[in-house]
Parts: sequence; C-alpha cells; structure tokens
Amino acid sequence: MMKKMLTIAAASCFSVLTLGAAAVTPGFTMRIDDNKSVKNFKRVADLFEKRGIFVSFAIVPSTLTEEQGACLRELVKRGHLMMDHTPNHNFYVITYADQAMYESAKALPDVHRFDDRRKTIWFNPVIDREFKKNWHTVASISNNVLTLANPKVKIWPYGTFFSLPGRSEVFGIKVEKDKTMRVCDFWCGQLKEKINVTNVDLLFYAELALQPSDAVLRELAEVSRERFDHFKLPRPTIWVRPGGWCPGIDQDRIGKIYGGEFDYIGADSHPGRLPWGKGRWCTGYDKMYFFDQGAQITPEQLVDDIERELKAGRYHVRLSHMWSHALPGKEEEWFAKAERFADLVRERRLRTISMKDQYIERFGK
Repeated sequence: MMKKMLTIAAASCFSVLTLGAAAVTPGFTMRIDDNKSVKNFKRVADLFEKRGIFVSFAIVPSTLTEEQGACLRELVKRGHLMMDHTPNHNFYVITYADQAMYESAKALPDVHRFDDRRKTIWFNPVIDREFKKNWHTVASISNNVLTLANPKVKIWPYGTFFSLPGRSEVFGIKVEKDKTMRVCDFWCGQLKEKINVTNVDLLFYAELALQPSDAVLRELAEVSRERFDHFKLPRPTIWVRPGGWCPGIDQDRIGKIYGGEFDYIGADSHPGRLPWGKGRWCTGYDKMYFFDQGAQITPEQLVDDIERELKAGRYHVRLSHMWSHALPGKEEEWFAKAERFADLVRERRLRTISMKDQYIERFGK
C-alpha cells in the first residue's frame, strides 16, 4: 500500500516519460551487491522495507550458505529482488556444489586447471591480440615488479592485462598501496616463476579483447540457475557484472547467451557498442557507491542527486557494497545514514522501483 501511495504522489511532481503507449514516472532502484551475513541481509531489508523501499540484491550464489538461502527466500516473499552476480563473483572461476556438473565442466575446452578437492575450475579467456583498442608500451620487469619506461602512462589499479613478446600467456597487474605494480597471473594469483626482462614492448589488452567463450558464459548461467533452484529462489532474470579484477563482457554476448538462451530480461554490463545506461544489456549504475565513499557523503546529498535525476525524467540506481569499514563509525554509521536516507526518500515522495521493473518499463519484457 505504501509503495502504491508513493508512486501516485510522485507522479504529480516529477517528469513523466512516455514509453510506447503508457506514461511512466521514472523511479530509482536501491541496489545492494554481494553476499552479507543473515543478520545484515535482514537488517538492511527491514530498514528500507519499513519505508516503502524494496531492495534489489545482487547475490553470489555459489558461496551462499543454507542459512543465507533461507533468509533470501523470506526476503523474496516480502517483495525484494534477487539478481545473478555470477556464481563466484568472477567470469573465469566457478566453484561447484553439484558433482555431476563439476565433472562435466572439466571436459570443456576452455579449462585452465581444476581442483577436485574444492570442486573449482579456472577457465581461460578467448584472446583477440589484433583488437584495435589494444595498446603497447615499453616496460621492464624485475622479480615480477613492473616499471614503465614512460611513468606518465596510466595503469588501472586492478584488472589490467598484458602479454610478453613471444609468450602466449596473459598476465595481470596488481597495484599495491605503495604504487608497486606487481605482475600476477590472469586469475589474480601469485606467479610461480620470477620474470626479469628489460625494456620490452608489452601488449596491453582492451576489455573486449579478453572474453569468456560462449561455452563458459553458458556454464556461468547454468551454475547460477542450479544454485537459485537449490535454494528455492525464483530463477534470476537480471545479470549483474562483478567489479574488480575481471575485464567486462561484451554487452551483445550477454544478450545472446543470457537473454537468448536463459530468459534474462536485462543486464548490468558495459563494454560494447552502446554507452553505459543506453540499452537492455548495459543499463549499469550511475554511482558506484552509496554511503561507502566516506563520512563526507551525506544522505541529504544522495537524495538531492536522486530527486534531480527523477525530475529530469531519468531512472536512477543507487549501489552499495555496504563497505562500512570506510566509515569512522563502521557498521552502525552505515545503518544510521541508511535510515536517514530512507526517511528522506519517503518524506520527498520519491518513486522507488526494483531493477526488474525498471528493465520492463524501459525496454519491455
């Protein structure tokens, strides 16, 4: 009832979009990424739900416990949404609960290595060394520490990948707190060998030059579906890319596999032909963090941002990882700010909407 009242009130004071024949008032989505403790799953859902806001949770199904699964089933019954954040928060690593699925996956041509004890498989990317947005730079590597010949070249602090001349492997770079650039393997693991080369031309890869094969994309979707089924959760229809280490997946390939073969209706992806936010498979988010940015970010600022976007006729997503360690008051400060934020949303009668409903309103089923 509260949700309906908020929607009606919002329609009287905000821009209205015409999508097809229907007039729709844009809304904002409250999104929480990654798995939480049962206590925090419940606490965050209770806080927002009491104020008429239903949360869209991006969950990592392979690492859920039975207790977490039971908690999420209850939250779904109450109106919250569960989205697919990939089985292991990674495009190239999958841990299996089902032995038969694990044994079958070991036969895929993309397997790099596997661990029978952990039932985990590491997959190789498909590499396009001729991709037009790849780039070269000269560097030296001493005991796996990389130094650029031109220090003005900018390296992304995580998820940057390159190849050495004459070698087929793809290596990654981890930028440590002291700015040291340490070479690791493609899966962010420590190298067993020591690399020492001087002034060599390195080939650096654009995101679209490193992609999982269609077989690996299908495997990711199959394992997520199996885990959602196991926990008796509704099968996911929204795919959410993990951040961090992995290069992003081509939005059109997400649409082809997840949409065409697994009935997903949309995705938060990025690289590809459309800018982020302009298509069903690259809807994305406009703010990476919620209150996690630091103590200087206030609920009032966040709600002002949302109100401005809605008045301009734009849908809006607020994402939080609940990284309370970035706040002086830790977890309690995060929840205090979240409560103030939710109160302001209700006071200003801002329309809220799930990620799924946002896709349906913008792009159809």
